[in-house]
Amino acid sequence: MSADANVTGPGLFGRLTRDYSPLVIGLVAVFLVVLLIGAVTAPNFLTVFNFKTIIRDAALVGIMAIGLTFVTLSGNFFLLSMKETAALAIIAFATSMSAGYGFELSFLFTMVIALAAGALQGVLIGLGGNPIVVTLGAAGLFFGIGSWWSDNLVVSFRRPHGAEWLGTGSFLGLPNITVAFILIAITAELVLRRTNFGRQVYLVGANRAAVRQPAMKILVWRSRFVRLHRFVQRSWQLPFQRRFPAHM
Repeated sequence: MSADANVTGPGLFGRLTRDYSPLVIGLVAVFLVVLLIGAVTAPNFLTVFNFKTIIRDAALVGIMAIGLTFVTLSGNFFLLSMKETAALAIIAFATSMSAGYGFELSFLFTMVIALAAGALQGVLIGLGGNPIVVTLGAAGLFFGIGSWWSDNLVVSFRRPHGAEWLGTGSFLGLPNITVAFILIAITAELVLRRTNFGRQVYLVGANRAAVRQPAMKILVWRSRFVRLHRFVQRSWQLPFQRRFPAHM
């Protein structure tokens, strides 16, 4: 038997340090410590209800993060109008629902507004505008529109409604928003790794010079990234807006 056959592979710690960065290992360690502290100090921490609450709230943030992933990978690290755009979209959805247009038309109307808001910012950034200045200015514009539209009042509509099942229902014991987050994450992963659009996302962010001829391609792709983020964020945020008053 050769000497190579007696050589054992790296242990668990060796594989972890080899495959993952110290930052990832440190974050996981902090998470485990916080989890242990919560389990020891809070009697109701390790309960099914608390677990569902955590994954539900985390999923909402995760869905917005997926949309921002495309913006970040494209080389644009700032999108400061997310909160104001969300408020404007929620007001649009609630106003349409309160007027009796139903879930389908209200959802379509809100998507048009969200995509238009994203396209406006994407075009301005693609033309050379500073992402910080453009998105900060858009935040102020959308805040003003939302305040004027809602008259600084809460916009409400009657229950039950068509979006309620999406915001409060569950599937196989998991909140629907968590299921949505899982499906959107899988879809985003496949799009980034398996499609031409995904490869363009990485290309635009990694090497602007590679797509600078023709220059209009950068404008088109930046606009697409911002619109995509708006669509992903609004698609699954609106049904859960009943948890948050629709006012500015």
